[in-house]
Amino acid sequence: MEYPGNYLPAWQETVAKFATEQNPQSMAKLSGAQYDENKKVFQLKFFNELYEIAFPSGEITAKDSQRELGLGDKTLLLQYLLGACALERPQGWLSFKDLPAGVHHYNPFVLEAIVPLVRYFGTDEERVQKACLALNAEEIEGRNKFFIVKALPKVILGLAHWPGSTNEQSMFNILFDRSAILHLDTVALYMLGISFSYKLLSAV
Repeated sequence: MEYPGNYLPAWQETVAKFATEQNPQSMAKLSGAQYDENKKVFQLKFFNELYEIAFPSGEITAKDSQRELGLGDKTLLLQYLLGACALERPQGWLSFKDLPAGVHHYNPFVLEAIVPLVRYFGTDEERVQKACLALNAEEIEGRNKFFIVKALPKVILGLAHWPGSTNEQSMFNILFDRSAILHLDTVALYMLGISFSYKLLSAV
């Protein structure tokens, strides 16, 4: 399932930058991917599904399923390989509006990533749980529902669900581990949050 948006310019720019990289082994080490020197391909998990990424062409092939990625997700994978770093992981969670310049794009993020969850899942806790577990999420016990999902080897997302909320747009929130901003910029995390939402919708 491809989420809305024109990602062709970002894809073209990212592929061109990817092709100029000189050290794929370093990219693999920093990102947590695997690199096969003989085949010249990376192996990278994205929401618990394995993808092969050819170097330097950037061609991406799904290995665990028949679902091909849209341009938005393909762009994300290459941007992650290009941007992942070795800095120590900080602890804690950020909402999108807490990301650098995120407050300026928070309302569109809510419309594109949060509102579809509200409309589809609403207060149905069981369906939310099934969708998260389909993405291999870890459920954290508490008064309200909270799930942790590994989107990429070094990028962790959280989904908070308050089924008793009287405000529809406060029923869900997508959170980013603080380390996410070390590996992807805010624009990429915007895309990642929407991708997460759409993967939850398609999981059930």
